[in-house]
Amino acid sequence: MKAWDDNLNWQGITITLLAFRFCLLVWIILKVNLFHEKRQQQEELEEAEKRKKLELLQQELEEQAKIDKERVAYRREVEDGKRLKLEEKKHQLYLDEIEREKRLDAIRQLVAVNVESDPYRVMKPTMASNAKLGIGAEEDINIQKPLFDMRGFSSEQVANDPRVKLEQALRQAGLHENPYARKMIFDTKPHRPPRKDMESTVFKKLDK
Repeated sequence: MKAWDDNLNWQGITITLLAFRFCLLVWIILKVNLFHEKRQQQEELEEAEKRKKLELLQQELEEQAKIDKERVAYRREVEDGKRLKLEEKKHQLYLDEIEREKRLDAIRQLVAVNVESDPYRVMKPTMASNAKLGIGAEEDINIQKPLFDMRGFSSEQVANDPRVKLEQALRQAGLHENPYARKMIFDTKPHRPPRKDMESTVFKKLDK
């Protein structure tokens, strides 16, 4: 009877151990499954985040490519504009050069010397050589006539000017550098008022 009871006790312990092991195994399986589920969810989240980043990066690249394309088009447009302006400038310079050559040709035609070919002309007498020989010279020549035509005042006209006479008198008296003497010279009027286009500022400067 006692052996029978011991056998039952061992069977109970064995069943309990088996049940505990089964429960432990189930718990481990649940934990492993839960771990795999969480890991799968984490991987899915990471994958979704990667896809989102890739989409954003792709969008940024597309936008940058669009901007670069617009920049390239604008740069090409600017370069084409510069090239066109340069060509227009070259063409205008070409037209200006042609116009300048036309004007120069017109001037050359105006100033061109139209002389008939006469190789014996160098052997003919000149007016100067004829004058030495008395050929073609005027018979009545006024030897008192000045060599050049008078374009200003003669020495007599300058000497008769009241201002010159006053200046000479003051100079002889040693008073020509006196401010009052300069004032007197400045205030002295000539016989005939000068023309406006011949007005001098010499005395005005002396007065200062």
